[in-house]
Amino acid sequence: MAVRSEDLFQALNEHEPHVVHFSGHGSEDSVLFLDNEGNTKAVSKEAITAMIAATKGQIRTMIFNTCYSRAQAEAVTQHVDVAIGMNAPVSDEAARLFASHFTKL
Repeated sequence: MAVRSEDLFQALNEHEPHVVHFSGHGSEDSVLFLDNEGNTKAVSKEAITAMIAATKGQIRTMIFNTCYSRAQAEAVTQHVDVAIGMNAPVSDEAARLFASHFTKL
């Protein structure tokens, strides 16, 4: 199930998580969400960073399980203790495997 960027911001404020694990599609400069019509919408790393900053330090760890997300991870480190990003393409199978093993820690 895909999520809209507005849904994510609302969920972050309601649940106040310490760890956020985003698994999906993206690029060096953006993460893909859905818009209100169900179309793909690229959200810039600057917008993601601003959203994380708006959570007022509650998030400690941010994982971007998307292709070429290293720059996004680096950008959010000004607001979180640890961020993980990928510096290469990630197949869907590899992303699922990473997510399944990460959640077991």
